[in-house]
Amino acid sequence: MVTTAERFGPTSDLGTAEVAAVLADGPTAVVVETPETGLALADGCAALGVDVPGELSTVVLDHVAGPIAGWSHLDVPRREMGGRSVDVLLDLLEDRVQPDHCEVVACGPFGLETVTDPRPGVAARHAQTFLTA
Repeated sequence: MVTTAERFGPTSDLGTAEVAAVLADGPTAVVVETPETGLALADGCAALGVDVPGELSTVVLDHVAGPIAGWSHLDVPRREMGGRSVDVLLDLLEDRVQPDHCEVVACGPFGLETVTDPRPGVAARHAQTFLTA
């Protein structure tokens, strides 16, 4: 069974103690919103001796560089999503689309560098998502 949990807060709140608290919950994967949050997670994992991806799969929802350049990431086209959101809202207000209208904006590229199966003897339990405030 895989469940998710979200934590919101500034990147500065993601220190070694917060990373340790998150890992105490037993996640097998962590998704972070920004490269800055990814760096904070990487620092916490390094300080705690947590092997990425051996013990923890990681994904960043933005382009990565520097110390986390090898981490899996998904480039989310935020500007395009915002533009489409405004267009759909206007269409909704003018009755050109139904309230249940849905669109998909492609994200990419996605690499699997730091996404692996859970470590031996551990079932995929849950993932943590860090979103900045």
